[in-house]
Amino acid sequence: MPRSFRLRAAAHADFSANSEDTRNTRNQTSPAQSVSSSCHSSNSRIERAVEKTEKYGLALKEPKTARGKRTIAIDDDLIALLLVEREKHLRIRAGVRDGIAVDLSLVKLPADALMFPNPPASGESFSFTKLRGPDRITVSFARRAAKLGFPKLRLHELRGTHETLLLDAGVPVHVVAAPCGHEPAVLLRSYAKRTRKADENAAALIGALSKAVLGK
Repeated sequence: MPRSFRLRAAAHADFSANSEDTRNTRNQTSPAQSVSSSCHSSNSRIERAVEKTEKYGLALKEPKTARGKRTIAIDDDLIALLLVEREKHLRIRAGVRDGIAVDLSLVKLPADALMFPNPPASGESFSFTKLRGPDRITVSFARRAAKLGFPKLRLHELRGTHETLLLDAGVPVHVVAAPCGHEPAVLLRSYAKRTRKADENAAALIGALSKAVLGK
């Protein structure tokens, strides 16, 4: 399988997304995205989000703000997972079971195929284009979190944890804010959490500055 690929994706929980509450976190961690990677760069382009409406059901929409459209870097492990998922879809398209050696390079997915479409119910055929509902993502996340010993953990809480860990590791505020679709001030006010490590780092820096000023 070629190392480079480009396709639209409806990803869930693998990508950070712009949100203001738990409901929006679910919806916008199911974005319609262009995912592109090469040997030299690995990026995910977030351009649209999934909206659940009473009249039309699930539909794609533009992000709330201009910052909602963004390109984020993704690591090689995630690229490998996406390539595995893509191969599964190519096999489904070709009607080839797992474990059978076959050249899939000539198999083409539908132009509007999603990386993570809605799983088919019993008796349904597989659809490459059916959007995955936010409620299913919430239920799936809760079940997996409970298995890991975190029965009360909410999907939205990963957002603040992710951002706080990056800030504690010394990643600049604007770098942390950009892939999440935040203004730096919003990130610091609403998502980043005060930690003991951050307090210790600040105290150490203040001490070093004081010594430099006092000449000690």
